[in-house]
Amino acid sequence: MFGRRNRKRVARLGNRRRKIRTIKLSIGVAVFVVAAIGVVWLSRIEQVNIKTIVIVGNSAVTETQLKQVVAEQLRGTYALLFPRTNILFFPRSSITASVRDAFDRIFDAEIVVEDSQTIKLIVKERQPFALYCGDTFIDTREVLGQCSFLDERGFIFARAPDFTGNIFFKYFGKTATQTSGGPYELLGLEYMPQDKFRDLTLFLGSFEELKMKPTSLTRLDEIDFEIRLKDGSYILFGGEQSLTSVLGNLQSVFESGIILEREDMQLDYIDLRFGNKIYYKFVD
Repeated sequence: MFGRRNRKRVARLGNRRRKIRTIKLSIGVAVFVVAAIGVVWLSRIEQVNIKTIVIVGNSAVTETQLKQVVAEQLRGTYALLFPRTNILFFPRSSITASVRDAFDRIFDAEIVVEDSQTIKLIVKERQPFALYCGDTFIDTREVLGQCSFLDERGFIFARAPDFTGNIFFKYFGKTATQTSGGPYELLGLEYMPQDKFRDLTLFLGSFEELKMKPTSLTRLDEIDFEIRLKDGSYILFGGEQSLTSVLGNLQSVFESGIILEREDMQLDYIDLRFGNKIYYKFVD
């Protein structure tokens, strides 16, 4: 008898505990749902959503073009709930990556939050440093309308207008990342790796000390290069050689007096591809 009563009491206590757990769970779910709705509502209020995009640093790329790319990245929602325009959740890295990918002219971009409704896109555009004019050397007077701009890192980024004379130094030859193609087909590629291009630029700058005016450089193949000078002569050297030793050998030619002794003759070429053995020729 007492056992039956105890069982009933235990059953009633169990039911009561289950009801309490159910009520607590229901309250917890309700609180979570209300809180979630509140967060979603707060994320959508006008005061914390981007309305203004400020563009800084652009010149060749228009403000309209840049705003279109940014606006595309801000379109839509996360998980169909949170707007991508929310100042706390907007896709900062996706915006900057999309801007760099969309425009070869731009090499860097960053986002600065101005206030709860305004972001600033700061871009850095590539500046013309030299010209890339195709696979094969052409007389620099005949390359009008056939060249693209290179920046100081050796990146081919935009078509160049027609230039007369030697306003810009010119590069020819196959690029390091694609074996062939016209200057317009290779937009977005590097003429050569940045570190090698930087070293080559410093090397070419040293020619001023020798009172020589280089006007173009041609990558002849995977190994050899050719530098054309303003007077029409040219210098050959190997890409696998130390540029310091190449410059030293070139200086030794001038210091020897060989060139100066023949001022009445036109230099044809100097070949520096064979280490300390230097070959040169004058025009007959």
